Amino acid sequence: MMQWLHILRVQDVIDIIVIAYLVYKLLDILKGTMAMQLLKGIFVLLIAGNVAKWLGLHTLDWLFGKVISIMFIALPVIFQPEIRQALGALGRGGIGYQRYKGASERLIGEITDALKFMRLQRIGAILVFQRRDSLGEFAAKGTTLNAELTSELLLTIFTPSTPLHDGAVIIRGDIVQAAACFLPLSDNPFIEPTLGSRHRAALGITEVSDAIAFVVSEERAEVSLAVRGRLVRDMNEDRIKKVLSSLYRASGESGWSRLWRKVKKKK
Repeated sequence: MMQWLHILRVQDVIDIIVIAYLVYKLLDILKGTMAMQLLKGIFVLLIAGNVAKWLGLHTLDWLFGKVISIMFIALPVIFQPEIRQALGALGRGGIGYQRYKGASERLIGEITDALKFMRLQRIGAILVFQRRDSLGEFAAKGTTLNAELTSELLLTIFTPSTPLHDGAVIIRGDIVQAAACFLPLSDNPFIEPTLGSRHRAALGITEVSDAIAFVVSEERAEVSLAVRGRLVRDMNEDRIKKVLSSLYRASGESGWSRLWRKVKKKK
């Protein structure tokens, strides 16, 4: 052990720390995405290939080797949304910026004002807020904006008959990452039959990630909140502000539990 300590240089320690940090951030970006499932599949193939080689199963060893070689060639294509997201985050000054870095009264006011106006004017909308799980694969299928979040921008996007009004916006921190994004619809059989595809999409994205979503219904002139596959109807301005403030502070399962309890108490 002491021999290793003598051989180990300061540069080696720095190398290990940097690589460990980069791997952690990469996994953090991929967490909750389809790319993570593919990465797990590649890992299983690597294990199966080594087992086949150890057992002397030459045909299986050859087959797994070919598949793994093809998969590594295809990785840049498969992980294109995540790679673009990571490089964009690096350009903005931080790899894997996955959560809000402090509540902003201006930001909360902008979002609340936009939701209030859309409710009064019966303008349908879905606002999805990314937390730690990456929504890159959904944002990549929409129209990339990477614009500062303002109430004027949100209202412009969701004004009926405009090119981007159909679909959802994905919000990452104080940035509107993408608009006209199509989300997975929830297939929960217990959803109220009167709810349409907009509410099912909001529930669907919160079932496959830790995001939350606000939904504005033009038919009912109400704002609803989707959290972890559950829906809270008829959110007023005060409750919206409280949820947004809690969202910025919430972290992990315990944070979500506090957020959900706070929302339920207001019902």
